[in-house]
Amino acid sequence: MRSESYQIPPKRRLRTLLRIAFAVAWSLLAGELFLRAFAPQPLMPRSVRASDIGIRTNTPSETYWQRSTEVNVRVHINSQGIRADDDIPLEKPAGVKRIVVLGDSYGLGYEVDLKDSFAMQTAARLNAAGENVQIVNLSVSGFGTAEELLTLQHRGLAFHPDLVLLAWHYTDLDDNVRSRLFTLKDGKLFRDQPTYLPGVKTRRRLERIPGYVWMERNCQLYSFIREKTAGKLDDLMPGAPAVHAMPAAIPIRPPTYREQLAVALLQSIQEECEKNGAKLLIFDVPSRFSRTEFASEFPAAAARGLAQFDVVSPLDEFRTNLKGEKLFWEHGNGHLTVIASHVSGKLLADHILKRKLLDSPPR
Repeated sequence: MRSESYQIPPKRRLRTLLRIAFAVAWSLLAGELFLRAFAPQPLMPRSVRASDIGIRTNTPSETYWQRSTEVNVRVHINSQGIRADDDIPLEKPAGVKRIVVLGDSYGLGYEVDLKDSFAMQTAARLNAAGENVQIVNLSVSGFGTAEELLTLQHRGLAFHPDLVLLAWHYTDLDDNVRSRLFTLKDGKLFRDQPTYLPGVKTRRRLERIPGYVWMERNCQLYSFIREKTAGKLDDLMPGAPAVHAMPAAIPIRPPTYREQLAVALLQSIQEECEKNGAKLLIFDVPSRFSRTEFASEFPAAAARGLAQFDVVSPLDEFRTNLKGEKLFWEHGNGHLTVIASHVSGKLLADHILKRKLLDSPPR
C-alpha cells in the first residue's frame, strides 16, 4: 500500500513562518539595542553617483548626518554636487578670489561642520585679512589624484580659480594605481581606462530597496555588519595592502611606480593650473599612527628633480604645539578634528598671504 506524503496544514505553516520572522526581528532589535547601549557604532554615510566624465561625484541636493560618540555633523551637498549651503555660479564675481579645493573625504571635511573644515577656515582667515575669497570644494570621498586631475580639467577650471588647493593623503598612492585612469609609459602620463566607478551600480540597486537609505543612515547594527564584512573582503583581495605602520625613517631608494605615477599626476595638475592663470598649493594631510605620532608620506623623493611643488604640512604643529591633543577622530572614520582643521586653516591662510598666492600673475 503506497503511503501518502504528509502535508503541513496551512495554519501551522503560517504560525511557523511568523515565529521565525518574530525571532529574526527580535534578534535584530536586540543587536541594535546592545550596540547602542554598550558599543556605539559610528554612522558615516556618504552618497555618490556616476558623473558625466566617468568618475564619481557627490549626489546633488543631498543632506545627511555623520554621527559617532565624538561628532554629530550635518553634510549638505548643493545641486552642483558641492559641499556648500548654496549653489555657486560659474562666473566669478568682480573682486572675488576663488579657491577650488580638490581632495577626498579629508578635503571635503568629513566629520566636522562645514564652517570648521580646513578649507572654510582658510577662507575665513583670508577674508579677515582683507581678501575677498570664495571656496569651491570639488572634493569627493574616495578620490585619488587621478580623479582630482579629471575633476579640475572638466569642472574646476570652469569656476575660474585663482588658486587650486589640493588635499594630499597617502591613500592617493594606491587609489591612483587601483583606478587605472592613467598609466605611466616611459615616464610619460597616458589616459588608460575611460571610467572608474567602484560600487556605484551596487549602491544604486540597494537604494531602490524600500527603507535601505534610512537603515544605512540610522542603523548601528547594519553599520557594524557592513564594516566587518568590508574588512574581511579587503583581507581576501589579492594584493591587499599590509597594515599601515609608522616608518622608522625616510628610506633611500628609487621611487616606486605608484610614487612616480602620483608625481606625474600632480605635475599635470600644476601644468593645468599654470595654463589657466591659477597657482597650485598642496595641503599634505599627515598620516596618524597614534595620538602623538604622525608622518608625512608625500612622495617628495620621487618629485625631487622633476617638479617644485608648493606644499604645506601641519606636522610641526601637530608634533610640538598640539602634542597630546586629539587631532584625528578616534571613534569614527579618523578624519581631522575641529582643532586640527582650525590649525590647518591658519597655516594655509598664513602661507597664502605670505607667498601672495592670490595675487594676479603678471601678464
